[in-house]
Amino acid sequence: MHASAAAGQRTCIVVLGMHRSGTSALTRVLSLLGAGLPKNVLGAMSSNETGHWEPERLVMFHDALLATLQSTWHDWTALDISQLPAGRRDAIRSQLADLIKDEYGGVPLMVVKDPRICRFAPFFFEALAEAGVTPECVLTVRNPLEVAQSLEHSDGMSRGDAGLLWLRHVLDAEAATRRKRRAILYYDGLLTDWRSEIRRIAPGAAGSALEADARTEAGPELVWPHPAEEAAGKIDQFINMKQRHHTLSIADVMQDAVMLGWIGDVYDALHRLRQHPASADALATLDRVRAEFDRAALLMSRIQRDLRARVARLEAEIASLKVEAEQHAAEIALIRAQQRDAAASLLAPLKKMRAALLLKQKATP
Repeated sequence: MHASAAAGQRTCIVVLGMHRSGTSALTRVLSLLGAGLPKNVLGAMSSNETGHWEPERLVMFHDALLATLQSTWHDWTALDISQLPAGRRDAIRSQLADLIKDEYGGVPLMVVKDPRICRFAPFFFEALAEAGVTPECVLTVRNPLEVAQSLEHSDGMSRGDAGLLWLRHVLDAEAATRRKRRAILYYDGLLTDWRSEIRRIAPGAAGSALEADARTEAGPELVWPHPAEEAAGKIDQFINMKQRHHTLSIADVMQDAVMLGWIGDVYDALHRLRQHPASADALATLDRVRAEFDRAALLMSRIQRDLRARVARLEAEIASLKVEAEQHAAEIALIRAQQRDAAASLLAPLKKMRAALLLKQKATP
């Protein structure tokens, strides 16, 4: 860390962004620059062949937190942690802080990435503070249409659901970090010119590009434990390994029927905010869309709950009808078996009589 940092100060680069938005790639690059990874890292899978670089235990903890709040990673409704009793919230926060300390030990500079954090970032920041760690926030943005296509391919998610999920993660992460030091990075830029993107976080002698709200005390400049010129070979090799399957422009977003409106407005606002971090117009757009989306999401979630309840009732009725049908089928099978037995009992004497007549006819000259 920079010499101006207080002795023993610990910093966490919190990588925030929607699923399939390049957060994994950025996290790996930051780790190659010297930011500490957790002890237990979620490795490569078919959904991400170069590794997720997520803290496996934290991801499990976050999933459990979402489940406690009756939510999932693919839920695009707002998350309300305040619905939990204060004592329960305090206990969860302390557990999360202990988990962070256990996973990262005493490293002075660490990086944490899990897209789920976007939905409860303020709560996560509280846990970091309890662990004695200061957050530096990086918002990773990828074309929402590319994200939708990627999720459709990897998870079978519809474009509409993917777009709403993108909105939820991006809007919540932006709102939660507005009064904190943060940088906005592009997935495109990371792949084509990672050095320029990384300079938005820690540009060295030029001074930190991490922007701070006027009401937030500026922190010390970040200095990479492994300078970019030393780590460049490994980073270039890693970036070259990335396989990008979807490449679209902002024009494609604006021309897509599903992406028009809120999604297009937010994507455009983030572009403007990246260039002008204090842009009142961009911030106003984000506030407007978030307020409208929250109101609509509440209504849509109620409609979805009603639809799910109706589907559950219909499924229960279908299951009941299946049971009845099976019972009727068993009754029919029993009746048919009884009919076969009755027919056999009636035919037996007739067969004997016929056999006797045949013998009598043969005996008659």
